[in-house]
Amino acid sequence: MAAGIKGVTPEETAGVYTRISTDEDLQKWSLGAQEKELLELAGRRGYCLYRTYRDTITGSRASRPGLDRLRDDMSAGKFKLILVVDQDRLSRMEPIDWELLKREIRQAGARIVTPFQEIDFSDEDNELVSDVFNLFARHQRRKIKKAMQRGRAEAAENGIWLGKLPYGRKKVSEPDGRVRIIADPEKGPTVRKIFSMYAGGMGIHSITREMNGQGIPSPGGGKWDSSTVHRILTQPMHRGDLRRRENGREIYLKGIFEPTVPAELYDLCQQTLKNRREGRAWSRTGRVTALAAGILHCQCGKKLNVHPISVKRGSRSYVYYHYRHRERRNSKALKPACPASHRVPAVDREILRAAQKVLLEKGPEWLLILVGERNKSQKGLTARLEMLKKAHARLKAKKEKLLRLYLEDGWDRAELESQKRIVDGGLKQNLEEWREVRGMLDGMEEKWDNGRYMEEYYCFILNIEREMSRLTQQRLIRLLFPRVEVDLRGNLRIVSLLAGGGGCREKLLPPCTPGNCT
Repeated sequence: MAAGIKGVTPEETAGVYTRISTDEDLQKWSLGAQEKELLELAGRRGYCLYRTYRDTITGSRASRPGLDRLRDDMSAGKFKLILVVDQDRLSRMEPIDWELLKREIRQAGARIVTPFQEIDFSDEDNELVSDVFNLFARHQRRKIKKAMQRGRAEAAENGIWLGKLPYGRKKVSEPDGRVRIIADPEKGPTVRKIFSMYAGGMGIHSITREMNGQGIPSPGGGKWDSSTVHRILTQPMHRGDLRRRENGREIYLKGIFEPTVPAELYDLCQQTLKNRREGRAWSRTGRVTALAAGILHCQCGKKLNVHPISVKRGSRSYVYYHYRHRERRNSKALKPACPASHRVPAVDREILRAAQKVLLEKGPEWLLILVGERNKSQKGLTARLEMLKKAHARLKAKKEKLLRLYLEDGWDRAELESQKRIVDGGLKQNLEEWREVRGMLDGMEEKWDNGRYMEEYYCFILNIEREMSRLTQQRLIRLLFPRVEVDLRGNLRIVSLLAGGGGCREKLLPPCTPGNCT
């Protein structure tokens, strides 16, 4: 480095910058060829070299590892000269980013030196010439980008695969020079085995364990995971089809490759995936908040895990508390000692009635409980507002990106307009929800700051099922009742912190019978 050489000033020291980003750049000049030409230039002019900075990334990006280091060293006064074979190696940036880079160079008192010119931004004429060069460089970048987009789209429409091949496929060269994609003789049987196991009823996680248990190497050479198995099951090339998305347009061509698995087997697996996905979605939408979760105990005194399970019969759906306590001996689970099932609405309704009675007996001095819940609700609503603000910012950024793509040629305008309508709908829904949450917060402040504690308290308790959300009800139940016991016949014994006398109160449910409990 030149910084340590005695008598060498920064004005005589240069930083060398080289960059390539496309195959066209590589054909014109490689990093080594650029560096060689710039070293010869420095030797002819008597410059002392500080360091060489290299990038293999597009010049349109303002942040590049090599360029960032060059800017830091230049701002620190390490050198005053920037050597590049052409200005477009340094920048094909948008005007704002280019102006920022020029300002840094101007403030550091540095100059750009190429084999054909020297650019000093303190001179207005030099700056004008540099701006014109940057304008042409950006125009050239856009032309290259559009040509690459058209090339990828044409290749996809002609059935040409671009990029790395999926697992289980390989390329072979024909005598006439054409390249054909076929099923890999070594890895193809593994793909067929995965499809057969899934069609036979095994799940993705079970297939993953089976592949790892048999010691079959994954596509990366290590262990299998569920995402890898899912990618193989959803890859259309194994059916012989090509699916790509180019310039916002979906391209799907059927039967252009040799299939890895029969089309019937592939279609069966896709239908199974769809059915299981919809089944999981139904399960999520049917999920309930169990009020007694975490406080239930069986009649033997041991704490039980609560698993609400859904059973659908005809057009009606029934949700149950399912109690199971399994003893383990020698690492084996024994037969459940206390099995029982009770419908969630019936159990929760009795627990809420017990909570109402206890709170009405104690009076508004226990309003602190509700105030605490109100504070938690306020925090939750405030956090929701922050999430909505972040979501709004993301949607706005996506809309701006779509508008930029709309101004460029080669993109499917109808698809972009469809995406824009979706984003506009999301922004509208985001704004409506933000106003609703904001109104709830404002209403909460007015409701609890007007001093009408007594009236609000009794109205709230009498309408606890409608006034409280399920999650808030669950929190209240846990505050009031540290323990709820159930026997095999469905009788509940509720222990309350607020009850007088012995500190507990009993509420008996109807016995568990096939007609109302199982």
